[in-house]
Amino acid sequence: MSIEEDVAALFGAAGQIDGLVNNAALLVARRSTSDIAVEEFRRVMDINVLGTWLCARAAVQSMNPNGGSIVNVASETAITGSHGFSHYVASKGAVVSLTRSLASEYGPIGIRVNCVAPGFTPTPGSAVLGE
Repeated sequence: MSIEEDVAALFGAAGQIDGLVNNAALLVARRSTSDIAVEEFRRVMDINVLGTWLCARAAVQSMNPNGGSIVNVASETAITGSHGFSHYVASKGAVVSLTRSLASEYGPIGIRVNCVAPGFTPTPGSAVLGE
């Protein structure tokens, strides 16, 4: 979810929450950095980074006043890199950094913010990678 109004509507409908797992991501076909269109780069960043930020921001406003938890899903590629996915890798690196910032900001008010960075996990979306 990378459209502010859609995120606001979702969290408005949900009411008070205790936690959020930011797991949405976009992974597209492998291609060299020079072959990635600017619009594709922006789309990956919008979904993977802006969407994570928007949902975390809205979640904090909807969190139980006694605290809550946000878990952002990054990728081990944020640390290791991966050829042909510079936009995806950059977006997941941003999620790691965003998590650190949110944890620093919201930890003092009782909201834990953590990040997991799993390795390759086969999903319908990862089919673009092949075998």
